[in-house]
Amino acid sequence: MTVPSHAAPSPSVPTDSTEGRYPRHEPVSFSGQAGEFFGIWFVNNMLTWMTLGIYSAWAKVRTLQYFYGNTEVAGGAFQFTATPWQILKSRLIAFGLLVVFVIAENYPADWALYVYVGFIAIYLALAPVLTVLVMSFQLRHSTWRGISFRFNKDYRGAYRVYLPPLVMLLLLAGSIALPFYEQEAKSLMAGTPVAQAAETEAMTAPQAGEVADSSSDQGPVKHKPGKLAGKKGMTELDELDLNGYLFIPAGIMLALFLLILPYFDFINQRFLARNVRFGVALVNYSGQASDYYRIYWKWILATALLASLWAGAIGAPVTLGALVWTALIVLSLLYIPLSKAYLKSRRYNLLFGKCDIDHGHFRLHSNVPFLKLAWVLITNSIMVSITFGLMTAWAKVRTARVILESMALEANASLDQFVAAQEEKQSALAEEVADIFDVDVAF
Repeated sequence: MTVPSHAAPSPSVPTDSTEGRYPRHEPVSFSGQAGEFFGIWFVNNMLTWMTLGIYSAWAKVRTLQYFYGNTEVAGGAFQFTATPWQILKSRLIAFGLLVVFVIAENYPADWALYVYVGFIAIYLALAPVLTVLVMSFQLRHSTWRGISFRFNKDYRGAYRVYLPPLVMLLLLAGSIALPFYEQEAKSLMAGTPVAQAAETEAMTAPQAGEVADSSSDQGPVKHKPGKLAGKKGMTELDELDLNGYLFIPAGIMLALFLLILPYFDFINQRFLARNVRFGVALVNYSGQASDYYRIYWKWILATALLASLWAGAIGAPVTLGALVWTALIVLSLLYIPLSKAYLKSRRYNLLFGKCDIDHGHFRLHSNVPFLKLAWVLITNSIMVSITFGLMTAWAKVRTARVILESMALEANASLDQFVAAQEEKQSALAEEVADIFDVDVAF
């Protein structure tokens, strides 16, 4: 059942501030400890390894329950109520699909190609639906003060939001792969089976020890090793003989994708936020596409600058100097956590800082600091690397704390009366929606 999008605000929530209590600022607190979570994380990894991945469903539930249970706002902690069996079912389905994919590798090229194309077609057809189902599962099993979150199952809106970027990503991947699979593409367009084309080109390729045929009036004929002949004909990188013009479509598609990427992210976050329900209370999102373009253009320019430095260094003489190369490598290693911290902090602030609940009675605030998050991510990467992963639990707790404790809830009405109203409405709604939640999708 879909909650009406024009639901009225909760009638039992007082909005006057004559008592001087509203608006009230309720910061989010996180009480998780690295040493405490390390025990959960270590046991999760050991049992997942010993059970060949089966225990991963239980590991996910235990992890989410720990982080939810240690996150509190306005005196109430969050809870994650899903069971491992619900998650295990979906992972077994995913494992079965992976087995089919691996088996296809041992079939003739034509059959494998049909399987790959089939997987891509099914993914494009079902990805928006799966996104909605995953969000519905996650939120339905997330509660605060006994009230469950929900996700409105807007499948039509999901296709409008997710299908265009998926198609563009597929076209981008295809255009990048085209120069490396030129012969395969030609054989497919000509209707020639891939295996037959490979056999034909392998027969025309010169064998080891053969010399070029110079009997032609047009001069020596230089035979090129076939790309479909397998690894035997690929002794050197130069033998790929790539057609440079075939990289032009990839460059155009990449530029077009980067141009539209901020808008794709905007409609994605807006779709997710506007379909969230707390009980039956609506969430409104007021972010604008221009906000995302301001974020992404800075990131794109910084990335382009780093790529230009690498291009200049590679094209420079060998006498460039070890110091310059060392500085460039260090800059690149630092850029990864810096760009991750920049995008994550700005996107979190846009997503949570532009949301209000129940027609403005409650507002979310987010001010994740970029430099502080960057420092946490950089030191996390260093410590996880030098301890061979043993500090992963410590890193996750630190990251969660700096993000969660930068958020707050602004209450412009009584939280207690609001929660009581949602509890009453949720109880009346439970019997109506119970029958549509028999199938769980969680990864």
